[in-house]
Amino acid sequence: MVRYRSRLLPRANWEDDARWTATMAAIRTATEAGYDENFYFHATLTSPTREVAGWPGADNAVNPAWRENLMHAMLMDVQPDNLTGPQARARDARMQRYTGLLRDVSPGAGAYINEADPGEPEWQQAFFGSNYARLLEVKRAWDPWQLFWAPTTVGSEAWAVEAVDGYPNSQNGRLCRSA
Repeated sequence: MVRYRSRLLPRANWEDDARWTATMAAIRTATEAGYDENFYFHATLTSPTREVAGWPGADNAVNPAWRENLMHAMLMDVQPDNLTGPQARARDARMQRYTGLLRDVSPGAGAYINEADPGEPEWQQAFFGSNYARLLEVKRAWDPWQLFWAPTTVGSEAWAVEAVDGYPNSQNGRLCRSA
């Protein structure tokens, strides 16, 4: 199994020497430190500016951080078979430290939800940015009973899976309302 974590690294990190140096140091540290544990780095260079996007323009659900993005950076954890809950939690903590290096060089940026960690800290901002409040209003209007749920979707903080296996962000358990 492979678990992904991602970060959208903004164009501004390439336009300033100090930010560029810090960004490359974070990528190098995360890459080299995790190599022996089957943690890998992968990235794509993109430039999805508002001008390139065209219609529907600025009024959509795309995380505004995507429009400032130059590199979609991913850290991948190729996990061994039969990982126990405690082992998974230890791996997750190490990977969170490495992903934290990327977060540190991109404050206020985000993560690409399709290749991201369900345990992403402050995931509402990371996945949806300033669009979250508006999207939550839409969710509440069209799904007032909260029938539709997925771990990192708008409004999902109202629910939690009570995992039975101790695995971080597991879907192996009961779905219960959050307190």
